[in-house]
Formats: sequence, structure tokens, C-alpha cells
Amino acid sequence: MNALKIALFAAVVFFAMTIGVSSNISFQSQVLPIFNQSCVDCHSTAGEATVQTGLRLDSYANLMQGTLDGPVIVPGSPASSTLYLAINQQVDPAIQMPRHHDGTLNVEGDKALTFNQLYVIRDWIEQGARNN
Repeated sequence: MNALKIALFAAVVFFAMTIGVSSNISFQSQVLPIFNQSCVDCHSTAGEATVQTGLRLDSYANLMQGTLDGPVIVPGSPASSTLYLAINQQVDPAIQMPRHHDGTLNVEGDKALTFNQLYVIRDWIEQGARNN
């Protein structure tokens, strides 16, 4: 009986420790494809948004360089990362990117991010925004 209680307790502790722990997010295989699908039309070498802001999202190095005004990623802190705030609609509507999310009219043709894509980018930043 004691062995059963100990095993059950260990299982509960293990389960509790793994709740909310996301797997390591890869920039190359998970984050960059999101940017390629939804962002690089405007945020690449000659893209309109790059010309205006300096922000390129076509490589890790360019992303981490940020805009003409400075970095857009604060490793470990999505809440301090301008890029995450912009894609999660937590900034002035003039700089929200892409312009629309799930369930809204996508008038300008931007490729809206899904909530799963937002979570991938958020988790990648929380995990330190590594070039992996």
C-alpha cells in the first residue's frame, strides 16, 4: 500500500512539473517558416516595411538587428519584445502586424498568424530567442 502511495505521489509530482513546460522551439524549423509565410513579403531586403523601418525577418541575424530604432526581441521576455507585442496586437494599431488575426476580415491581404503561431514565437522568445 505504501509503495502504491509513493508511486502515485511521484506520478502526480512529475505531472505537475511538466504542465506548462513547452518543448524547445527551433528558430530555423519553427519560427523562421512562420516569418517566411506571413512576414517576409514586406520584411525582406527590398520589402516596403524594411524600407520604412529597417526590420528584416528573413534571417536570425537580421531579426536580432531590429529596426532603425533598435532591437525588437528581448530574449526571455515576450512582454518586453516589440515584435511579439506587435504580432499579438498589444501596440498601437498602426504598427500591429500582420494587420489581422484569426476570425477577422483580412482586407489588406496580409497572411494572419494563427494563435498556435503566436504561441510558437512567444515560447521561442521565452526560451531565450536562440539561433537554433
